[in-house]
Amino acid sequence: MTSEQNDLVVIGNCQSRLIADCLAAMHPGLRIAAGFSRDIREGAVDIDTLVGSSRVVAVQTAMRRKVAETVQKLGASCEVLELPTLFFTGYHPDFIYAQHGADFVKSPLGNCNSAIVLAGMKAGASAGDIVAMFNADTFRTLGYLDNLGVAESMLIAESEELGWDLEEEVLAWRKFGCSFHTPNHPKTIVAATFARLITDRLSWTPRTRHPEFLIPDTLASNVVWPVYPEIGDAIGVPGEYVFKPSAGGRQAGRPLETLDLEAFVALSLEGYASLDPAGIVAARLDDERLSGLFSAPAKRSASSSRARQPYKGLPNNRFWNRVVAGVPPRDLDPVEKPRTKLRRQTKIATAGSCFAQHIAKALQESGFTYFVAEDGAHLPRDERIERQYGVFSARYANIYTAEQLRQLLEEAEGRRKPVETAWLRPDGRWVDPFRPQVEPDGYDSPEAVAAERATHLGHVRRLIRELEVFVFTLGLTEAWVDKRDGSVFPVAPGVAAGEMDDEKYGFRNFTFEENVESLSAALDILHSVNPQARVMFTVSPVPLAATYEPRHVLVSTTASKSILRAVADHFERTRNVEYFPSYEIITGSYNRGAYFADDLRSVTPDGVKHVMSVFLKHHTSSRAATSMSRELEQAKGVICEEELLSSAG
Repeated sequence: MTSEQNDLVVIGNCQSRLIADCLAAMHPGLRIAAGFSRDIREGAVDIDTLVGSSRVVAVQTAMRRKVAETVQKLGASCEVLELPTLFFTGYHPDFIYAQHGADFVKSPLGNCNSAIVLAGMKAGASAGDIVAMFNADTFRTLGYLDNLGVAESMLIAESEELGWDLEEEVLAWRKFGCSFHTPNHPKTIVAATFARLITDRLSWTPRTRHPEFLIPDTLASNVVWPVYPEIGDAIGVPGEYVFKPSAGGRQAGRPLETLDLEAFVALSLEGYASLDPAGIVAARLDDERLSGLFSAPAKRSASSSRARQPYKGLPNNRFWNRVVAGVPPRDLDPVEKPRTKLRRQTKIATAGSCFAQHIAKALQESGFTYFVAEDGAHLPRDERIERQYGVFSARYANIYTAEQLRQLLEEAEGRRKPVETAWLRPDGRWVDPFRPQVEPDGYDSPEAVAAERATHLGHVRRLIRELEVFVFTLGLTEAWVDKRDGSVFPVAPGVAAGEMDDEKYGFRNFTFEENVESLSAALDILHSVNPQARVMFTVSPVPLAATYEPRHVLVSTTASKSILRAVADHFERTRNVEYFPSYEIITGSYNRGAYFADDLRSVTPDGVKHVMSVFLKHHTSSRAATSMSRELEQAKGVICEEELLSSAG
């Protein structure tokens, strides 16, 4: 480096060079440089000159102290931007560094090792035994199959602490498949992300915002660790067992050297042969799940497999006595490895049964963007509340069943037109049969109802196109329908308005299969107009107020909630839907009914607070969001048509 002033220098490990290359491509008229930490430590580059001659210094966390000391010593006026030092295991959870004494343990890929191979070596396993461990069951046991979302959440949270909003960019990486060569060697798409963030922070105007398409991926010449096929299948990217050592000084024209799994394991063991297994140290190797893979490998055979204990070494959250009976009720946290992270600017929309209103209130009170497409902003505040503006993201009132949601979206998109358009109340006023309580004063004619509904459906159309995260609470399986076209009402005719007519209306109790079909259709509509929308399901813990089935209401409640919980599980397993366990937190036996009020139905303030504390802890990337701004109220202001059934008998 010379004493000539740099407009910007990126200081850090080998990642810094690629980030600097991206910035240089974005801003060809500026002087952009990289300061490699190894060169600084070894004295090949003078950090005083590097920092003192730069207008802006972007430093990775591993070098921040050194840069801070230099800035203070020099009294430098450069602007300092702190970047995370990337070690992203989302695609390569088996990758590990280990030491033997003062030296790094080396495989055919240099300092890069497989945790499974090292664990096998320490246990005295043969190459064949180790190779056999590379399978989906092993990866599931070790948590490899769902590691991507965890790694993404950790990187987003770490970056947010440094002042960078990385969520949208991290999610965009998935479009490009695997975005890292190894956990600490990002591909150019990742380096370009940080180049864009720096550019935006400095308000510089780039010639291009996508340098990843213009410059070579310099780190590709180094080690490339494979995405194991079974992991690739789980996260939706191509995978294969092809290990590539560093190209180093490979001569032009020579074929690229790669290793298959068998060769990599054999050569790794050959290289480890001179090492004392007990002297190999890495924190990951202390994981009982890993060491338990190779218990008595020499004795393992088909005939002895019956003696294996598959639960040995599983994490604590798999055992009731450790994480349910063994913790204070207020500390119970059943969420593991959340995939959805919410920023304060994320447009979060909600719909569903009465309990869903608590989620909306907690998000608003915690400073998050609760997206309301139909907000009644033209009305005074008291009138907005009375007319249910803001209770949900649009003025559709409670949506108790999956089929209700499907029909609402179909109607909003012009795919259905219900036969029933208005119900008459005893006071002579008309209401919308699909949201009979949203207008307390009712309407003076069926035509007025139809006009207001058309306006409402326009807001729903906007909502599903603009939302970023959709949280839907499954509430009931029982419903009343119009026999003429199958339209589902939120409450039986005659309860809030209208009049029961056995010729026109009938009772339905939707099955598991029918709920799956309805929700699949609803999600298809949502993603047809908003492909990037993320979806979360919850199940309402509130018991049925009444049942029309000829059986005890407790039995109907259990049947209904069991079906809905199974439906949510089905979608979490088969589609990109995340489940949040509010139902388990409220109804779990661990709290001995403490989260229900005296009526054994209404959820107490403590119960709501527990649910939302866990939700905000895991699904927001801001630490401040884990504590709610003020005490949540239990049911004051929660509107629930089903409550009308309590006095119907």
